[in-house]
Amino acid sequence: MDYPPTGPAAVGAVASFDPAHVCADILAVADAAGAERFAWYGYSWGGVVGLQLAARTDRLSALICGGWPPIGASYPDMAGVAQWLAERVRRAEAQLMVTFYRALEQWRDEEAVSRFTCPRMTFAASGDTITTAGQTIRIGPLIAERKTDLERMGWIVHVVDDVRHDLFTRPEVVVPLVRAFLDPVLLRP
Repeated sequence: MDYPPTGPAAVGAVASFDPAHVCADILAVADAAGAERFAWYGYSWGGVVGLQLAARTDRLSALICGGWPPIGASYPDMAGVAQWLAERVRRAEAQLMVTFYRALEQWRDEEAVSRFTCPRMTFAASGDTITTAGQTIRIGPLIAERKTDLERMGWIVHVVDDVRHDLFTRPEVVVPLVRAFLDPVLLRP
């Protein structure tokens, strides 16, 4: 799936690129592939999308939300960062993220996440803090702070030391985490 859209397709999608639209697109691809149920692994924005999918459908057999805190995230701050970036690069692809995050500014993540029932895991780097446009987005530290709450909600939580938001570029770290979580979930008889 080549997503989010780019070029002319991005221009046409800017006004409607909210979480409901994104989830509908992903579910349409799953339908076309004949996947009644599927596992979702997303990192950073893909992690946010996974949270939205789990909140909107019961079709997930497992959820991995990497590089984004499932609870306590500041969506208004992310909307501000997206707006700042969109004003500088002036590309539709950047404006898509403004539309997406603005739609989440009032999302009550803890309320929604507490209702998830599929197996779920989150992970991030302990040093995963992004400072842009006067905003500090705490990812790894927030997951570490909320670890007990997340585990109480049924999440498996991993905080990896000595890396930052680029943790996804470290397959020697990420693949074992993902396999240890997904193999027992997806390979059940």
